[in-house]
Amino acid sequence: MTRKTHAFAKKPTSWDALVWLCLFDHNWMRLHRVLRERVAGLPGERRYRPGTSARAIGLAEHVWSWEEFLTFRHYQKEWLPGL
Repeated sequence: MTRKTHAFAKKPTSWDALVWLCLFDHNWMRLHRVLRERVAGLPGERRYRPGTSARAIGLAEHVWSWEEFLTFRHYQKEWLPGL
């Protein structure tokens, strides 16, 4: 992670923003096979609904997309301290 992201961060705030983006992607967008839920009545012959870390602990009801994240209205200072 250091080699890939720290080289692009010239300021500490840029580094913080990159870390927050990586954490958000991992916990809210990335599907984890271990966190899937067995659900009856899914289309096709599917038995499991894929899950994310945030959905597993009850923080989200759906998997987020980058478009949804980038267009969501939020108070930036709470998400990115130091800006």
